[in-house]
Amino acid sequence: MNFIFRFFLIISFLVFTFVLCLISFTRASFIDITNNNNMDLARTIPFSVTYLKPDGQSMIYIYKVPGSKVKVNNPLYILKRIRDYYWLVFSKGYLAKAQMSLFLADKKFSESTQFLKTNQLKYTIVSVKQAFDKLQYAQYLFGKTDLPKDHELQQKIIQAGLVYEEVLKSFCSNNSQLNQLINQIENWNDNQQIYKLN
Repeated sequence: MNFIFRFFLIISFLVFTFVLCLISFTRASFIDITNNNNMDLARTIPFSVTYLKPDGQSMIYIYKVPGSKVKVNNPLYILKRIRDYYWLVFSKGYLAKAQMSLFLADKKFSESTQFLKTNQLKYTIVSVKQAFDKLQYAQYLFGKTDLPKDHELQQKIIQAGLVYEEVLKSFCSNNSQLNQLINQIENWNDNQQIYKLN
């Protein structure tokens, strides 16, 4: 009985230590990414999108997304999901949470394009869905603020949606699941046009 008790005590201690270290690491990485505009500095991969204004004129935007190292097919990906969750938890207020949700959405989108380039459609679909979910969540959180609709973050959310749609369409995939996701993003973008880009 003592052996079993000691065994579970040791296991409990190891699990507690692991969780504590994980939260500490996540907190440290959160402070690092949110300090000194590091979220903006992490956006190093450019994508361009052409937006047609109501007057018929076209505008080209360059939208940058952060890279993604640990992808959904990596055994350590579960740790990244935990980190992402706590990054949102640590973000205080609707605006900060919306900014973080957009940042995480863009990382997932960056990941999805890497999978698309190597024709790994299974992982592409997972990444696109997660990116779109986080983008919609960013819009939801922004809607909870009292900020005007021409706020910089709102403009970035709209730009992100347009980039996701246009870039994914450019790969001309025949996969029905991916095309269904693209259609969902396109419909969402159409609804966002009530918030006009500047």
